[in-house]
Amino acid sequence: MANVVKLGRTNQEYIPRIVDLIRQEIPKLLAHYNSEKIGAFLGVLTEDYFRAIVESGGRQIFPILECSSGSALYAALSETDSVEGFLLSTSYRKGRLKVTEILVILAAEKSRGTGTTLIRRFFDDVYDSEDPPDAIYLTVSRTNIRAIRFYERLGFRSAG
Repeated sequence: MANVVKLGRTNQEYIPRIVDLIRQEIPKLLAHYNSEKIGAFLGVLTEDYFRAIVESGGRQIFPILECSSGSALYAALSETDSVEGFLLSTSYRKGRLKVTEILVILAAEKSRGTGTTLIRRFFDDVYDSEDPPDAIYLTVSRTNIRAIRFYERLGFRSAG
């Protein structure tokens, strides 16, 4: 079972491994998403970007959502300390609602509980906070049936 850590100023050594994981998983992502859109988005996810998030204590503004009120970065680590996945959350206000969007990328190996452990740790933190979100969103390609079923088992529902 993966150990999940929330990254901060004292444990940034995992950031290069997160970026390596993104690079490894790009072919899988391109199978489900428009290559131009995913390429532009993943181009933002650099070591400098992740370092800015953890060094600012999560107050880094997400480049796509200029109204960001906070971000958090979690890494799922194997017993040998390799990064098996990560979760990036970004919270912002949309009218009166506090919305949190998450991005989850897991290593190619599936069905080992890493994704479940990662998301449950995030849920524990976010719902125990003083200002939990009113809604949590993520985007999954309609062609990625396995991911859709996984997120539905964790309580997510399709918004359209």
